[in-house]
Amino acid sequence: MMLEHISFRHLTDYADNRLQDPHLSQQINDHLEKCDICRQALSIVMRIGQTAAHLESPQPAQNLIERVLKATRRTQTLQSRQQSLAHSPPTLLHDSRIAALAAGVRGGSKDCEMLFTFDRFDLHLSIIHSAELDSFTLRGQLMVSEPAEEELEGNQIDLLMEQAQIRTVLTDQLGCFRISNLKSGEYGLRVITDIVESVIDHITIQN
Repeated sequence: MMLEHISFRHLTDYADNRLQDPHLSQQINDHLEKCDICRQALSIVMRIGQTAAHLESPQPAQNLIERVLKATRRTQTLQSRQQSLAHSPPTLLHDSRIAALAAGVRGGSKDCEMLFTFDRFDLHLSIIHSAELDSFTLRGQLMVSEPAEEELEGNQIDLLMEQAQIRTVLTDQLGCFRISNLKSGEYGLRVITDIVESVIDHITIQN
């Protein structure tokens, strides 16, 4: 059996010498010799465990270790993906019919909604105006067609602004995110999941 990556449960058991299956131990040993990502993840697991022991605190929750490993692997994957995209511009697969129906100003308000369709997910955006603050809030939600292949939580959303400024948020368990206190202007949006990176070139926010 080939291991793509070692699960966080097996990594923690391996770090604590709790593996009962010698065949699995050998598989993990062999895999660690070849996989930089899992070696780095094992190092993080061991550091977390050592810190907890030093502070005489309980072992860290498994979901904390899982989130750390997920972030580590996403960073490694993104580095590889960005290198592969360096020579080609990002591609937007946009459903222009749906967007044309949804992107206009409705009911005299300054709010609008947009729906973008990509290969693996749809992205719904709402731009909401606050008259009191004279600013806008961008709300979004990722909707995937194959939940087993794409996780909704923890995906990276980059708001691309003028002068190369970037504001980054992560999606919650429902795939939702929110970016507040935006002024009128032209923005871009980059969506980064474990599998794909997609960019929306122009999002216009105007009074």
